[in-house]
Amino acid sequence: MSSLGPYKITIVDLRAQHGKILDEVRMAIDEVTDSQQFILGPVVKRFEEQMTQHLQCGFAIAVGSGSDALLNLLRATYWHYRFILLRPAQQECVVENIQAFFRR
Repeated sequence: MSSLGPYKITIVDLRAQHGKILDEVRMAIDEVTDSQQFILGPVVKRFEEQMTQHLQCGFAIAVGSGSDALLNLLRATYWHYRFILLRPAQQECVVENIQAFFRR
């Protein structure tokens, strides 16, 4: 048995991080609640555009949870490989169609 008592290890100090951006977070929440556009509103569109620029990619999709993100990835992967196996000659066309679908 160890003689060491319980000790606290702080991995991430969320309180300190939150304190630095508290006003910005509250303004963003107020903007969404004031507009009542919780799904596909202008704030979500702006977020997707900013993430696209930040990640330097073709598009970004805001989803409700990590599970939704994984489900979308699996759907895209499933359709990608299904069409590759069934129609190898059309592989590039199918990939482009999948990518275009997720750009909407």
